[in-house]
Amino acid sequence: MDLAFENAEDFQELIDSTYARVIESLDSQKLAVFSDIVRDKTRPEVVFTLISLLHLATQHRILMWQDEAFREIFISLPEGGQ
Repeated sequence: MDLAFENAEDFQELIDSTYARVIESLDSQKLAVFSDIVRDKTRPEVVFTLISLLHLATQHRILMWQDEAFREIFISLPEGGQ
């Protein structure tokens, strides 16, 4: 994964790619987990994926939560999403 973005469009492309992985990872209950969204477990990939998910959450495109600190992050779509 490239650690620098040339412009805002590159970052938006990363966010859109992350959203597509969320959609692909949704199970029958419409839930996905962070560990399934991250392609590889390198530090840059984990950080960029988390930042992308946080942007998606602020755009109200996904919902995110954790039941316990340092445990799995759950992801779903808001009502009427997708």
